[in-house]
Order: sequence, then structure tokens, then C-alpha cells
Amino acid sequence: MRRWLLIVASVLLVGAPVHAPALSRMPTIPSPLVARHVVLQAAPGETIDALLRGQGIDRDEVTRWQRAARPLADLRRLESGRTLQLDLDTAGRLLAMRYELEGEERLTVDVDPRGRLAARREPLPVRVRTIGARGTVGRSIKDAALRAGIPEPVISQLVDLLSWRLDFKEDVHSGDRFRVLWEQRTTLEGRLLKPGRIVAVEYEGRSDSAAAYLLEDGDEPTYIDDAGHPLDGAPLRYPLEFSRITSAFSDARMHPVLHVNRPHLGVDFAAPAGTPIRAIGAGSVQFSGVQNGFGNHIEIAHGHGFVSTYSHLERIAPGITTGVTVAGGQLIGWVGQTGLATGPHLHFATFQDGQYVDPLSIKYPAQLDAPEVADTAALRRQLSARLRTLPQNSPATPTAPEMGLPALALASGVGPITLTF
Repeated sequence: MRRWLLIVASVLLVGAPVHAPALSRMPTIPSPLVARHVVLQAAPGETIDALLRGQGIDRDEVTRWQRAARPLADLRRLESGRTLQLDLDTAGRLLAMRYELEGEERLTVDVDPRGRLAARREPLPVRVRTIGARGTVGRSIKDAALRAGIPEPVISQLVDLLSWRLDFKEDVHSGDRFRVLWEQRTTLEGRLLKPGRIVAVEYEGRSDSAAAYLLEDGDEPTYIDDAGHPLDGAPLRYPLEFSRITSAFSDARMHPVLHVNRPHLGVDFAAPAGTPIRAIGAGSVQFSGVQNGFGNHIEIAHGHGFVSTYSHLERIAPGITTGVTVAGGQLIGWVGQTGLATGPHLHFATFQDGQYVDPLSIKYPAQLDAPEVADTAALRRQLSARLRTLPQNSPATPTAPEMGLPALALASGVGPITLTF
């Protein structure tokens, strides 16, 4: 059975203070007791019993530690590739163990001051560094971004951040250029996790250009545009994180169920049943329920006569009822095929003053009457300079030294689907 093993042995003076890295943010046994730190990676079919017995821990002790962990996680069979860390004393007795769980959490079991075993779930410590890449659009922006080494979740963020200004159906052309910095997240052992936030992005296009920079000066991080205006008020163009458009806005098309020509005033997003759907902007729910051929259907009024609608949902999220207020990006339901639908998809439409408008062609203002955020010119110049230093047509590369940060919160839902821009 193949697996890797790392053992760190330490000679510690009794009473000498030894500080655990701030990155771990976890209680530890007093350091003079820890003689060995062992890191194991579970092989397919591996059991906790086999791993602990392999470190010389007897069966009764293994059972005691498994029992302590059982209220929070069943460790009898481990997931392949997951990391198990052990702290042992000079006699080989187990002092603490930590095991990676789903959802970027880990289980920690250790000995409390009274000698009893205590188990808890805690965020998985992560290492974060800034990664950068640039590219030139050829066949599509997605293809160019993937060739530049940009992960799909980052491409999705890029589209969300710039769609207030760019129509990705009309404004993207071969030869357009883009640059992006984002947070690469890994475990302390180097395993890649879901990427973090975009730090800065600039797009230079033949039709239009746009930029967004992360501003962390204040209680809540926000994005600003190239003029310093906040972007938080701008609606999302796409109600799914990432999707394939299967039927564009049209005055007439053959209806797939009724087999007659009728207007298709909206956009269909193909996605697996159960894919999360998000509100494109803050607003008030003015309808939530079943509506004829639309099946499970939601309408949200965003103010200034602008309304968005979401149809054929498998389910409407709990609490999304008529009259409630929702935030931009909030989960409102899941993709389905209720009503007159031949397969799982979301029918998405937008209205301005009661008239259909193409949701893929609207150019939203960054934020209505939003003033420029004070004192951001230096930040914008600094981030723009970092973007310009990125090498052309090379894989994504680090742009700053590594720095330890606590785990970033992750949005729930499935990963990217497909983009066909």
C-alpha cells in the first residue's frame, strides 16, 4: 500500500516556550510533550486502525480515539488522499490527531488539561498567495483564460465583476486582452483548494474596457472600478455561477413543447437539475410560486422599474416568499424542469418598465449616483502596475510572497458548468 509519510522529530527543553505557527490557530498540547509530528496520506481503502497501529499505537488506544471522534466524524474508513496528522510523545503515545473533512474543515482530537480526549471541528488552515495571469482572446474568453492557467471559478468571478460594463455576447472580440490577479489557496501541505477572491482584473477590448480592484479598507471588502466607484450595487448579469446559454433572446422561435412559433423573450441556461440559482441583485420578491407553463417561478423587483424573473425551478429556496427582501447573489432556488420544459434549465428574463429587455445586452451602471471612494487612487495604481508586470502568454505565476491566512468562507453550491462566450 503506497502513501507518503513525513516525520518531524524535535528535542525540546522542558519549560522552553515553543510557539505553534499563528496560521494553525488551534489549541495544542504543551510543546515539551510533543516529540514527533507525523503526516500521513490515506491510500484507497485505508482505515484509521491501520494507520494508527502502523505508528505503534495499541488497539485499545485506537478504539479510544475513534470513540472520541465518532460524534463528529466516522473515521473507520478514510477518504483516499486525505491527510491525517499525529502528534506523539517520546514514548510513542498519541497526543493529538487532525484529519481533513469535507467542506474545508478538519477534525481535531487532542488531550485536554484533565487528560480526557476532546474532539472538535474547525476551519482547515490554508495558505494563500496571489497568483496572476494574462491572456489574449482568440476563439473565446474562456478558452484564452483556461490556456493562461486561470481556474474556472476565477473566470466566473471575472465575468461577474466586469459584466456591469461589458456585454460578453457583443463586446468580446479576438485580440482583446485581459489581466487578472487572484488568491490561490492551498492546504499547509500544498494541496490545491478552491480559489479565493479576484484581487484585480483589467480588460482591454476593441469595443469597451473595464476594470475591478479589491478594496479591503473598512469593515467589508468591496470592489471599485477604474474611476474608484464601488461596484457592490451593480447587478450580476448571470443568475447561475457559470453556465451554457442554449437559447438566446429572440422575437420568435419554435417552442420545443408546443411546436409553434412564439417569442422567446429571455435566456435559457442549461445546467444540471439542482444547480443553485442566485438573485442577480438586491430587491423585493413580488411573486414566488407556480405560474402556468413557467412552473416554479420567482419575480424580483429591483427598483427603478427593473424586474428579473426565474422559471422552471426544481425548488424554491426556503424563505423566498412574496414580499421578502433578497440580497444580490443570494440563493433563491435550484434548476429544474417544472412547467413546459423538456429538460433541466433555467429560463431567465428581465423587464424594464414592463417591457422585455435582453438580459445579456444590458449595460448596468456601476452603482446609481455612487460617489468615488476616497483615497483609492494609490491602490488602483499599485494593482494596475502589478497586472502590467505579468508575463504574456505564460502559465499563472505567483506575484507576491506566500502569506498565511485563515480559511476563506466558501459559497455553497456546485462548481462551474460550461461557458460558451
